[in-house]
Amino acid sequence: MAARTTVNLTDPVSTWVTKTNTISTDIGDRTQFDAQIVAGNADSNLVAAINFSINNAGTDSAAVIILTRSSISAIDSGGDGALSYDSATGVITYRGPSSAEVRAHFQKDSANGIAFDSSTGRFSIAPNTITSADFNNATTLTIKDVNGTTVKTMFSPGS
Repeated sequence: MAARTTVNLTDPVSTWVTKTNTISTDIGDRTQFDAQIVAGNADSNLVAAINFSINNAGTDSAAVIILTRSSISAIDSGGDGALSYDSATGVITYRGPSSAEVRAHFQKDSANGIAFDSSTGRFSIAPNTITSADFNNATTLTIKDVNGTTVKTMFSPGS
């Protein structure tokens, strides 16, 4: 088992789920803060380990909290959004991407007459850009999920 689980902002959602579930299991259930010691699971997760330290080593709980918080870190590897950790409070904060950060990934396609307004996030097509000649050949658009399964199929006029 790896000593550290790193959740990257660029990970796909399925990877986020797996990694955050791993972290949750490693940390343990806060509602079971003392019950795990009684059950003899002192090394099953972080909560149990803290309980064990407090109850058996005579360590002051404030010292354990300080030690635990100083042992945790959050690394923001760049990209959209932001990740931070406040060791004084123990709070990990994630801010998702802003509208401007999302819109920065789109651009216009002047060669095909598609405009993009990055201030509003709207795409537009200039008048008379698409004509009936564009529909001479049938076109099919297939939308698939992450597993490659077809979710939706759309057809152009004339199909």
